[in-house]
Amino acid sequence: MNNLSGAGAVYIWEGKTKKGFLGELFTFVKGVGSALKLDDKEIYEVQMAVGEAAANCQEHSYQGKRGKIQVKIECDKDELKVQLTDWGKGLKEENLPVPHIVKDLRELDLEGLGVMMMRKAMDEVTFSSKKGEGENKVTMKKKLH
Repeated sequence: MNNLSGAGAVYIWEGKTKKGFLGELFTFVKGVGSALKLDDKEIYEVQMAVGEAAANCQEHSYQGKRGKIQVKIECDKDELKVQLTDWGKGLKEENLPVPHIVKDLRELDLEGLGVMMMRKAMDEVTFSSKKGEGENKVTMKKKLH
C-alpha cells in the first residue's frame, strides 16, 4: 500500500444481523479499503477479520437472532483501526475458546478458529464488554506498509 488517501477519515456501517448482512459488510469494507488505497491483500485480510467478528456477534452475542451491529473504520498514515460494536450478550476475553489443532481432521473442533484467524489477519485484536450496558466491542488494528 502506498500513497494513502483518506487518512484521518472515519467510516461507519450500521446494520442488523439478518440474511445477507455479511455481503453488505464485505462491500462496505472493500469500498473503504479502495478509498484508502489499500492493496488487495490488505482488503481481504480486513474483510475476513470483520466477517469473522460479525458472524461471532450473530452467533454468540445475539444467539442467532437479529441484532444491531456497528462497524467503525478509522485510518491514520500507518495504521487501520476497526471497531465492531454490538449490544447483545457479553463475552470475557479470557473465556474465548482456544482451538485445538489435531492430526486427524475428523477430530477437529472448530471452536476458536475464527478468533485465531482474526488474530492472524490483524496485528492486534481486543475484546471488551460493559456489563449492564450490553455494549460489546471488538477492536482490531492493522499496521499498513
